[in-house]
Amino acid sequence: MIMGKMTVVFAAVTMLAFAVQTKAEAEYITTQDWNFSLSFGYGELQNPIGNTDNVTLYALPNVQFYNDRFFIDNTTVGYSLFENNHLYFDIIGQLNDDGLYFNFEDFGVLSAIGLDAARGIDLPNIERDISYLGGVGLGYLWHDTLISMTWLNDITNTHHGDELTVKVGRQHNFGETQIGLNLSATRKSHDLLRYYYQIEQSESVIFAGTYVPESAGINYQIHFTIDQPIGRGWFLTGALKRTFLSNQISDSIIIERHHIDNYFAGVKYAF
Repeated sequence: MIMGKMTVVFAAVTMLAFAVQTKAEAEYITTQDWNFSLSFGYGELQNPIGNTDNVTLYALPNVQFYNDRFFIDNTTVGYSLFENNHLYFDIIGQLNDDGLYFNFEDFGVLSAIGLDAARGIDLPNIERDISYLGGVGLGYLWHDTLISMTWLNDITNTHHGDELTVKVGRQHNFGETQIGLNLSATRKSHDLLRYYYQIEQSESVIFAGTYVPESAGINYQIHFTIDQPIGRGWFLTGALKRTFLSNQISDSIIIERHHIDNYFAGVKYAF
């Protein structure tokens, strides 16, 4: 249980940070070494699954490592196969976010379909495993704007699905204030959606078959971050991410939202 909670904590950092998913995107990190920071404040990760609690955030750790080719960014790892001043090609591994929603709480998501043991219905809990994805990333850096594409496939034999993400990201300094903006679209495959959002007959005879994804689905995201230095190693920090869920996800009977808002605001200390 402790490991599960730690996974969610570090995943929260990944979900709220400026998504440094490739080594080339780490150009804004000046040292090729370990980087640690800890943020204190208030935030929330919304859970799109019905009748489940959101995750309240009070502290966020951040762990990064970069050298000439290898990099770690919390739950993301990678290796740069090619890189110059404008173009990169990387091998990447990272957590899939869909599985995290099913592990925000200690119990599964049986209550999300309105059934529990207290109602006298003896059904198995609905649980989904967290999966890890591996694949490749390609990007082009044009001035301060990074245009990138990543393809990631399930390497944990969980759902055999994949994701394809196209992203445009930009960071800019206004004096000492650093502002980042990301716009992205992620295509999630039919196999991935079926595993996470379709209810099987073994889980619920009543609701099995009420939702079957017809095809892959595309999520859209907008992501804003800001950092303002206030002292040696100290920053005011904030992050806001909105994810617009595809109809293939929001049509599932266990989903109650059409979009997800994640946010955090507080102070950060960089060691």
